[in-house]
Amino acid sequence: MNILDTFLIQLFVPPMLPCDRRVLSCLEASEVVLKEDLVYDLKAGSVPPPRLQSRNAWLRDSRSSRILLCNGREDSLVNFRAAGGYWIPRGMQEPLTLIEWTLPFRESYLECAEDLIAAAGPAGMAWWGITSPPGIGALAGAMMDLPTRPAKPPKGLPVIQQPDNLDHPACPGWFGWINYWSAESASRVGLPSHPAQMEPFDVARRLNDGSWVLRLTSDPFDVANEDHMAKMAAAYEHFKYVGGRSAPSLVTSAS
Repeated sequence: MNILDTFLIQLFVPPMLPCDRRVLSCLEASEVVLKEDLVYDLKAGSVPPPRLQSRNAWLRDSRSSRILLCNGREDSLVNFRAAGGYWIPRGMQEPLTLIEWTLPFRESYLECAEDLIAAAGPAGMAWWGITSPPGIGALAGAMMDLPTRPAKPPKGLPVIQQPDNLDHPACPGWFGWINYWSAESASRVGLPSHPAQMEPFDVARRLNDGSWVLRLTSDPFDVANEDHMAKMAAAYEHFKYVGGRSAPSLVTSAS
């Protein structure tokens, strides 16, 4: 499947082994939303990938630093990945773990993206997470000031810190189309406590544990759409802590 035919849902979670119960909780929460069984082992490297007879027991016994699973459907391939060693925010001794779904860029999967991140974020005790249609990853990369090259953000968007320079694991590194912020992330960003105050987001949902799901645009974010880019610029202007551009707000009303 071409990368332009897919989109990503990514959660950045506390350091853990992929066999940690929280990874399994994320996986199971996503399966309820997707109505898919992710029980085929991509890491085995065979074609077609082998079906795991007892996936949950296999996950619990695994000591691998990386888990790769899929639904086994070539026409609508869904991949799941859990991998340690993503980056180390300042003040931490161990790198964050990345939990990621790669999904077909189709209406049925796009429609369930918000519910998936809302279910999996709390299940995995994620700090923050994003849903990224094609182009958002490259956009965030262009905005980062790296040792190997200066940032070149598009007009209206700011320069953001590279992930290793973020001051806390709860600092969201960048905006996606649909954003998941834990209660601590929301507090540090300075998120208002009431959904009606959530400009410039089209959708703001506070979850039972105090975390938030924030949708930037009603349609999937398109980097070629000037209105979408203006929305993103407004979000960065409203919330300067995102990308490590200011000190945390640490408001208590959003927690």
